[in-house]
Amino acid sequence: MVYSWLSGKVVDVVLSRLLGMVLVTFLLTIGGWTGRSVYRAQRAGAVMDRLEVLESIVAHQIPMEMDAMIDRRLRVHSKDTLALADFALLRMGAFPITKLTSRSPSLRSLPRRFSGTYKRKHATQMMTNSAELALDPDIQPGSCWLMEASTGYLGVALPFPVLVSNVTVDHIAWELVSHVRDAPRSVVVWGLIENVSPAFYHAPFLSKLQPPKAAVDLAISFNPNSTFMELARLEYDWTQTSSHIQSVPVRSVVVETGIAFEIVILEVKSNWGAERTCLYRFRVHGQEASQEHLSAPVALSQL
Repeated sequence: MVYSWLSGKVVDVVLSRLLGMVLVTFLLTIGGWTGRSVYRAQRAGAVMDRLEVLESIVAHQIPMEMDAMIDRRLRVHSKDTLALADFALLRMGAFPITKLTSRSPSLRSLPRRFSGTYKRKHATQMMTNSAELALDPDIQPGSCWLMEASTGYLGVALPFPVLVSNVTVDHIAWELVSHVRDAPRSVVVWGLIENVSPAFYHAPFLSKLQPPKAAVDLAISFNPNSTFMELARLEYDWTQTSSHIQSVPVRSVVVETGIAFEIVILEVKSNWGAERTCLYRFRVHGQEASQEHLSAPVALSQL
């Protein structure tokens, strides 16, 4: 009996000590976890503070050279950097007027010297060599409207009468092609005016240049009182600027007359030495003419 009683006491003591050790170990472990958590939180807070400082430095102390480099790279890959509404955009309702547009060569009509690599490079574009390509903002190498010669013209019907303020010609970025000889060089933009009075033909602002004869003949056949007014001239010069998107304002007299145009013609009078001109994009900027503006007569005598 005594032996059994003593044995039970020993077991109780041993168990109690074991439970105490386990409890102490558990508490120490929890304390360690808590301490490490506090330490990690402190480290995370310090890292976030450093990141905020670095962000502030980057936001306020980027060198001018870095800004210029970023701007150059964006200009190469950007499809539209002007932030101006384009009323000659196909997706806005504009479309090329076939009878006011010069002929487009097909793949079969290309001479033998354009075979091989050239045909393979432009095969997809040639199969659908439509002037609509010049009214599409998706500019990729070779995705342009190829004219039959170095000169040509493109007639565009705008979605509604527009008070034109600027015109723009795009080519592919120089860095993406081997040469730019097929880029337009001398460009004239014309606007069709209908129902003009005889006094208009004696106005001092009339251009000494003449629009494409085929376009004039066609316009007169529909309306004998129709004529074309020169809106702008553009010298597309890739040697003097880093931008492949070049824009010019219309002549001041176009703004002063307040005439709204619904049909415009882009005439390419020369390129940079290629046998054919490749027009990547043509844009027309301004604002939609209001109904009140359209009903107001143009006071030519005040010019």
